[in-house]
Amino acid sequence: MNTPPCLYTGPGTLEHCAKAHQRRTEAKESKTPLKEVAAELGISRSTLRTWADAHDQMASFDVKLAREGSPTMKVCTVITPSGALAAALAAFREYPGTFKNLELPGWRLLVGETNFKLEDVRGAATPRRAA
Repeated sequence: MNTPPCLYTGPGTLEHCAKAHQRRTEAKESKTPLKEVAAELGISRSTLRTWADAHDQMASFDVKLAREGSPTMKVCTVITPSGALAAALAAFREYPGTFKNLELPGWRLLVGETNFKLEDVRGAATPRRAA
């Protein structure tokens, strides 16, 4: 059985965020200025803060496809600092071929404990065009 891939939707990469968080924590303990830590990592202070803050807010969401009367199907796992809606959008954008052929009114995306109508996720994932 294939294991669905894990998607990441935060700034930088998961490894960069973890390293920034670790280095910022060490800098606070040793009273090292963030400017020095950022220079060591080759990034700006604002990027260091952004990555470290994102790491603090990271959550993992299992995204499942469900329909009344049918068993749920796992789509993927999404790691994001932005919440359940961001996880649903990431899954929808990653697998557009899977979702576009479904009868939308009957299907839902279960993201952790949150339930989204697939048609609502499609509406949020579709880019708005200027008139």
